[in-house]
Order: sequence, then structure tokens, then C-alpha cells
Amino acid sequence: VGDDSINVTANAGGVNLSASATVNVLSADVGSIEFVSATPENIAIQGAGGIGGSESSTVVFRVRDVNGNPVNGQLVDFSLNTQVGGISFTPSQATTNTEGLVQSVVNSGTVATTVRVTASVNGSDPLIITQSSQLVVSTGIPDQNSFSLSAETLNPEAWNTDGVAVNVTARLADHFNNPVPDGTAVTFFTEGGSIQPSCTTVGGTCSVVWTSQEPRPTGQTLAGNGHAPEQSNTMGQPYGGRVTILATAIGEESFPDLNGNGRFDSSEMTAFLGTGISGRLYDLEEAFNDFNEDGIYNPAVSGGETAGELEEFVDFNGNAAFDGKDGLYNGVLCSVPAHAGCSSTRKSTNVRAQLVLVMSGSGANLALNSPASGTLTLNGEETGIVSVTIADLHGQPMPKGTTVKFTATVGSIVGPSSFTWANDSHNGGQQFSVAVKGVKITDGIPKNGLVMVEVATPGGIVSAFTPVSIIIN
Repeated sequence: VGDDSINVTANAGGVNLSASATVNVLSADVGSIEFVSATPENIAIQGAGGIGGSESSTVVFRVRDVNGNPVNGQLVDFSLNTQVGGISFTPSQATTNTEGLVQSVVNSGTVATTVRVTASVNGSDPLIITQSSQLVVSTGIPDQNSFSLSAETLNPEAWNTDGVAVNVTARLADHFNNPVPDGTAVTFFTEGGSIQPSCTTVGGTCSVVWTSQEPRPTGQTLAGNGHAPEQSNTMGQPYGGRVTILATAIGEESFPDLNGNGRFDSSEMTAFLGTGISGRLYDLEEAFNDFNEDGIYNPAVSGGETAGELEEFVDFNGNAAFDGKDGLYNGVLCSVPAHAGCSSTRKSTNVRAQLVLVMSGSGANLALNSPASGTLTLNGEETGIVSVTIADLHGQPMPKGTTVKFTATVGSIVGPSSFTWANDSHNGGQQFSVAVKGVKITDGIPKNGLVMVEVATPGGIVSAFTPVSIIIN
């Protein structure tokens, strides 16, 4: 592009000849403008200083000519598709460098939103224009009501076996339910088996592995109490085989944003002292591992169940004491100016989620529900119901994938006769029922038989029962 000198020399009959000329090479027409990058793609609300702390993003575009080559010295205009909450950018115009690159910096405002930068080639006709990818303006800080915890298997066959592995996954988002930034750390605790200590998020989620081994939480057993399996365990504390997994992350309390302005206002204080849509408290006490599942730390507290004597708390402020709710919002989204319901010192806390995993035993226990007498009497081809409840040694669910199969030695099972135990950690066993149909008696002689139940775990342990006699008249 620009002037280019051309020199020519020749020898004609011993005479040296030369000539020169200047050619003006014109630049190729601008062909396109393309989005290159936005770094970072997630920025914190102004003044919130979320994880990473960045409140601005550098957005880069490239201009190419019709031949696909970078264009140097081209003026580019920038604009935003929204300026809600005071989002700004600078400069509004810039010139490409030798690589055809040009950039503008977007600065966050005071409201969570998404925004795109539009870049256009100055003076182009027709207009050559493009848009950036979506930038997210949010806090980037995990909040309590957006934290969930799940396990791949809630009832592994782990009471009698070491080394059974279960994936445990945490999912975190901020107050605006946007996934937290990659690299957010989550810490895990448990009182049974072992668990990897931490993970860092990618896309708002991360996983660790829980593995069966000692310690195994001992507790009430069916045999020790002369108790039969039941759907809701009434043997009382301590619950054997039930393992509590606690996950925590440094984050902030949630609050009810009743006016939708993205800030905690004094008018929302009354609602803040209650619970949110998921039933979780807004105002948090320190996190603790709730061994006895009563929702209360310290068994000495009125209303607390037994078996919580060894519960452990996570000492967020390092004062060697369990701290209850403080009646204040601990977070970065207080109104501006702040009001008396906002903590002036604590802007963060441990957000947490908890689940219960059952270290299920391999041996099954069975209780007959009906017929209560243990004898099913049928007249010819009529149908009767056989119902049983099955549980492991602690009155807990059998392992996930356990099969329960019914057979009748006389008559037939009508409908489903085989069942598979679901992913289940409720405190109790499971009821199963089948319909048994009789047969027509032609010789006047009653037929006798049995209903047999076979319970087979994924580990290959089989428990067999004959709970019901059949008489067909």
C-alpha cells in the first residue's frame, strides 16, 4: 500500500540503459470485521469485587480486507447494546494496528446483566459491522440458595465392602443464578468413609469421590431391637449406616430482592429474617456436619435430637466457637448507601449444602405386611395381594440396583413380579406388593404352595424368604 518504486536496467549493444518509475499501490477494500476475544467474559458488578475482582473486560476485534489480510490504520466505531446500571466503555473509536486488531474496554455497572459490544468500520457503505460474544455482569460470588449437592449413588453397597466409590457433585451459582467463575473452590467433609477434600469449579460445577471405608456410623439394628423393617424407621437415634456429606464454599448470604433492583434494601429486612422459596434460611449460622439430621448444632439445644454429640462445625471466623445467626446480611449486594441491616464487617460467609448417603448392608431383612396371617387363601381364580417391606440391617434402604423377585409355586403372579431398588437414602425400607392369582380347581382338592421372595444385591449377595403360604380352594 502506498508508493512503490520500479527500477529497470538493460544492456543494448554495449550501452547500459536504465529507467525508473513510481507506482502508487492502493489498499484493498475493507472486507470484514470479526470478533476476536473478550477477556474476561464474566465481570463483577461495580463495587462488588467478586471472585477474580475484575470489573472490566477488554473486547478485541480484527478488520480484514477483501483478500483476508489484516487492515492497518482503519478507524472502528464501538457501541453497547445496553447501558443499564451505568455500564460504560472506552474508547468509542479506535484505530487498527498492523495486525488489524482494535479494542475497547467495557466497565461494569451496578446491575447484573448481559451486554454485547457492537463494532463497525467507520465510513463503510454498506455498513460493515459485527458483535462480540455475550459478556456477563454479575457478582461471581456463590450465594446460599444457589448451592446444591448430589451423589451419583445415594445407597451404595458399602456397609460390608471397602473401596466402593461414589461421585459427589457440587453446583454453585451467584445471587443472579449465574454460574460462579471457573476455579471457585469447594471443600468437603464427612463423618463416614473418606472423601476427597476439595475441587474447583468449571462451568459452575465440580466433583469429588467418596469412598467406603472406616469409620462406619454404627447405630440401631433390626436384630438388636427385635424390630421389623418398616418404610419409615422408628427405631430412633443413632441411625446406623447413614453418612452426612457437607460441602462449603466462601460466598454470601442470599436475600429476598422484592423490588428487583439487585440490592438488599431496608424494606426487605423482615423477609430476610425468614426463609426463601426453597425453604432455606437467608440469615446463616456457621456451617456444621449434621450427623443426626435434626437441623440443629449441639444436642444441648432445646429440641435437638440425641446422637449429635460429635457434630463438628466449620469455624469461618476462627474464634473457636460456634456462631449462630447475626441478624444481618453478610454479602456484597447491600443497598448504596448501606442500611443498618447490612453487616459492616462481614461481607462473606460459608455457603453450604449437605446430603445423606447410606452405607447399605448386603443382607436383606423382610417383614410381611399382608396377608397378616401369613396364609393367602384364594377361591379358584380369584386374586389376592402379597405385600412385604424390605430393609438392610439398620432398617435402611438396600443398595441401589438390588433386585426383589417374587415367585409363586402355585397359581401365578399377575403383573410385575420383579423390582429394582432405586437411588434412595430415605430413613427406612421399601414396600413391595404383587398380585397372586389362583387357579380353577376341577378335582375338588385344594392346592397348596408358597410365595417366595429373592433379594439380590449388585454385589451378588442373595437373601431368600418364603413369607406366605398359598391355599387355593
